Amino acid sequence: MTTLILRARGSRRPKTYELGIESEVLEMRPAIRVRTLGLIKVRTTTLNQNGEVVQVSVGGCGGLDF
Repeated sequence: MTTLILRARGSRRPKTYELGIESEVLEMRPAIRVRTLGLIKVRTTTLNQNGEVVQVSVGGCGGLDF
């Protein structure tokens, strides 16, 4: 778990949250033009301090050296 400390405007006391992050590789494939590089698709899930899902993000990244 990662600890995140937030302070709202006008508030003197910050709130502390514990967040967990899970990442899963959904897809890996070589790039079309440069076969030594590749592309991945990842799902990242953020969990709050109670283990509840608060955010899910799916995105891609390119230029990875295979």
